[in-house]
Amino acid sequence: SPCGGASGAMPPERFAASPSLPNADVQHIGTINPIGGNVVPVQNKLAGGASGVSGPHLVQNADALVKQAASSSSREQSEDDDMEGEDEITGNGAPTDQRLRRRKQSNRESARRSRSRKAAHLNELEAQVSQLRVENSSLLRRLADVNQKYNGAAVDNRVLKADVETLRAKVKMAEDSVKR
Repeated sequence: SPCGGASGAMPPERFAASPSLPNADVQHIGTINPIGGNVVPVQNKLAGGASGVSGPHLVQNADALVKQAASSSSREQSEDDDMEGEDEITGNGAPTDQRLRRRKQSNRESARRSRSRKAAHLNELEAQVSQLRVENSSLLRRLADVNQKYNGAAVDNRVLKADVETLRAKVKMAEDSVKR
């Protein structure tokens, strides 16, 4: 593109003075796109055919410009951007509006499917959390039981070791008394 803009679209003043549209009376009703570049919907004022430029040629160029501008900003549109505001209008108006409506509808459906998948995934994760909590409480009960048995065994072990020492001492005393 000769203009080097962010969106690749021709600026409004270059579009109006374009060599392919020598005497075209084109009104620009665009706005600045916050993502970068200008969004330039155009309106064809050649309904009466005052100049020598054919309507379809202007519509084709305007349609290409609208497509470029819309494609750079459509990725950032949200579901709330519905149909209000800046409708793009070309010579006959219908094809671009239809494509825009279809794209918006497709985006809404895609967002709905994405939300549905996200909700299903969230439900699956919540079920998994619930299952893991039940398993965790079961394991904690088993751990408490094992700890209690271990503590009991440790006490028994100390008692038995003390008994062994007592018996060893008695055996040693018995051996000493037998030797004398």
